[in-house]
Amino acid sequence: MSVSGKIVDEPMWHPYTPQNGQLLDVAFSYSDHIWPWSGFLALHITVSKDGASFEGVAQGHVSLTIESPMEEG
Repeated sequence: MSVSGKIVDEPMWHPYTPQNGQLLDVAFSYSDHIWPWSGFLALHITVSKDGASFEGVAQGHVSLTIESPMEEG
């Protein structure tokens, strides 16, 4: 496994419905390649119109797949 990797598919937001996660709109910005010293994954989180009057905690998780080439040698 190499120290670098490539994000294979777009990251996904998985809202926890019982914990109001559907009230969040989550978008992503990311670089194609991830290295220990460069690359990024940014989350852009906004509250949906349905959550405009909600006060409390909203939860969910993000999943993504990073593919790493075999280390040479």
